[in-house]
Amino acid sequence: MRDVSCPVNVLLGTGTMSVRECLALTRNSIVELTQSAGEDLQLVVNGVLLARGEIVIIEDSAALRITEICAPAAASE
Repeated sequence: MRDVSCPVNVLLGTGTMSVRECLALTRNSIVELTQSAGEDLQLVVNGVLLARGEIVIIEDSAALRITEICAPAAASE
């Protein structure tokens, strides 16, 4: 069971847009988010908020350094 793959997403922030705004998006468009600059990113695993963390760069790749575990320990068993 521990080797089952789950979808993992790192969320920078959220926002809302009208369909009109979505259809008007072009290269260099700016989408405003609810998160403040400097707030931790959210690690969402299989649709569940599991942790928060900060972005780090390892060689040429982005990664997430965990700063807070959000889910109860029982969820990982």
